[in-house]
Amino acid sequence: MDVIKIYNEIPKLDNLVCAIGQFDGLHVAHLKLVEETLKIGKEKNLKTGLITFDPHPDFILNKQNNKTYLTPLENKIKLIESLNLDYLIIINFTMEVASVEPNVFVEKYLTSLGVKEVVCGFDFKFGRFGKGRPNHINEYSNGSIDVTVIDEIKFNEEKIGTTQIKDLLSQGKVDVVKELLGRYYSITSKVIKGSQIGSKIGVPTANLQIKDDFYDVLSGVYSVIIKVNNKKHLGVCNIGHNPSFNFQASKRLEIHIIDFNEDIYDEEVEVSFIKYLRGETVFKDIDLFKEQIKKDISNTLVYKTLIE
Repeated sequence: MDVIKIYNEIPKLDNLVCAIGQFDGLHVAHLKLVEETLKIGKEKNLKTGLITFDPHPDFILNKQNNKTYLTPLENKIKLIESLNLDYLIIINFTMEVASVEPNVFVEKYLTSLGVKEVVCGFDFKFGRFGKGRPNHINEYSNGSIDVTVIDEIKFNEEKIGTTQIKDLLSQGKVDVVKELLGRYYSITSKVIKGSQIGSKIGVPTANLQIKDDFYDVLSGVYSVIIKVNNKKHLGVCNIGHNPSFNFQASKRLEIHIIDFNEDIYDEEVEVSFIKYLRGETVFKDIDLFKEQIKKDISNTLVYKTLIE
């Protein structure tokens, strides 16, 4: 897959069918657009692509205060690479791009690019003030671009979308989120030096630097899968302030990796959230804490088949 970032100059690719949208999270509704794009590409012998925007238009237009992603760009690219598309086209979104009239948007970013068909969601909007709608694409291209619109897809009577997924993560419902993403919610980060408190009490942990652009999950303890050097391990993860023995003013993420004792400082790892186990608890002594960790490990080991 070729990754093309558009700042000013538009490349000429020709004979493309492209899904278009923000695709944050790349959830199951997004994957329907990709599936349809691949289907059309095969039927009509067209190259396939996905057109997205970075940064998120809502962030540039100040429509969201919480400027975090389910899948920051680097992670989005990795996910899209597995979908067998020919191109990923990333439009650098600025106020200048936001001010382009819908008809100009179609000419500049679709017709000039060589797009012959577009696949989009029913609620896709484009151009100045979001005035452009899916049916306008064919009109503004003088009939040269056909459009396939994917209808609304719901989960529990609510439209599947980034807002719904973020709400679920805020409640710790990572197991439900898996149904909407088609995979476990995951973050990538680097292992950093911690306070070494875990090692001193017999429960060593890997401390992760929480990146600002990832959407946060509810504080508490989770069963997780941590991928280190392309190998998966089960772990018990705590996100929070360590209220019992090592209070931290800023939130931190620590993982006790089960049956693991390697030095992984400075390694980039991926953490996938399987199940919310409990909230953060203040323990009166270390023995009670260690007893609870044993229970958390036992509750996590039921997911052993996920790493085999």
